[in-house]
Amino acid sequence: MNNINWEKAEWAENIKITFKDGSEIMCSGSGLETADEFDDPDEKFDTFFVDTKSGGLALDVSEIKSIDFCN
Repeated sequence: MNNINWEKAEWAENIKITFKDGSEIMCSGSGLETADEFDDPDEKFDTFFVDTKSGGLALDVSEIKSIDFCN
């Protein structure tokens, strides 16, 4: 994983995630799981779970460039 403070981000209330493709989302952290915690071979990647206004998302950690903590 990259230089993101995952321990702080995992349950943070208000964060902005910037992806490597330049897109961004505002959300809150909802957990983190490593690839070895998944049984399905198609889901063998580190995953950051977030909640957005439109629902929950499971994000591939390798696609995340940065996380900013907002007030």
